[in-house]
Amino acid sequence: MEEEMQFETESTTLAQLHHEEQESVVEQKTQTQTTYDVSDVPGNYFVFDLETVPDLSRIDQFDLEPLPDQVGDTPYESMMPPAEFVKLTVPDQKKHVAGTSPPEGWIEQCMELESGSRDRKGAIDLLAKLSEKKNQYDQAVRKRLKKMATTPEMCRIVSMAWLFNGKISGAVVDEASDESEREILDLFWLMVSEQGVIPVGFNIVGFDLPVILIRSAILGVIPTRHIRCDRYSNDVIDLFLKRFPGGFGDMGLKSLARAMGIPIPAKDVDGSAVYQLWQEGKRQEILEYNMSDVKVTADYLMSVKGYLL
Repeated sequence: MEEEMQFETESTTLAQLHHEEQESVVEQKTQTQTTYDVSDVPGNYFVFDLETVPDLSRIDQFDLEPLPDQVGDTPYESMMPPAEFVKLTVPDQKKHVAGTSPPEGWIEQCMELESGSRDRKGAIDLLAKLSEKKNQYDQAVRKRLKKMATTPEMCRIVSMAWLFNGKISGAVVDEASDESEREILDLFWLMVSEQGVIPVGFNIVGFDLPVILIRSAILGVIPTRHIRCDRYSNDVIDLFLKRFPGGFGDMGLKSLARAMGIPIPAKDVDGSAVYQLWQEGKRQEILEYNMSDVKVTADYLMSVKGYLL
């Protein structure tokens, strides 16, 4: 039986494990548990949340918009000193910067001097355009990485947190690889293998479940059951769709939670910072943020239970 509980085992075998054996597997794979009070959440609700990063190892397989040319800085010493530059007329300023790519520090100094003394709109607009041009490449890179991290075919799952048997737990991978991602996917399918278990989350129909399904298909992970993934599904509870039945809403989980007076444990981190944390090797911070979101989701669930569902 011990061999059957390894993640290399097919999901069809995992689905046959008894309840106590499921607990054993989950505890073995769980890296952190919290002491959050979630005792009121129904036992058949599987509240979960994923964190993903761009899959840069397969970037050449994706249809992505090309990046703009990366413009190098014109040496600072080649630029007119900022104190002299701001004394020029705007037409002469345009002549001076034509064909150059001033360093951001030079632009900031000129902007500070211009705003503090002369405050000429034409000069400020010129400096703002220079700064925007400098940032075009970085902005395009950020846009690309965000698209990849939120597109199931282009991302990697690096962390999953969940509410299981009254405990909020989670697992984060050491490195983004097929093997480590399969372990998280197998763990998900193990915990939802019983037909009465209901996956619960915020925007899981729009994001988390498509990621689970597509990543499972790409990596050859066999689901333990069929989960219908659309806004009319009774297989899942998507709190975003319960709050915004039309599928359109301008408030995220944390905004809704704050409005309901729900505390947010990981206040200094949000989803946009996950890739940076990943690059910095801060795996534990990713996991703590992930589990915080599960706690907030569970609290929001209970605050609207009986009203929205």
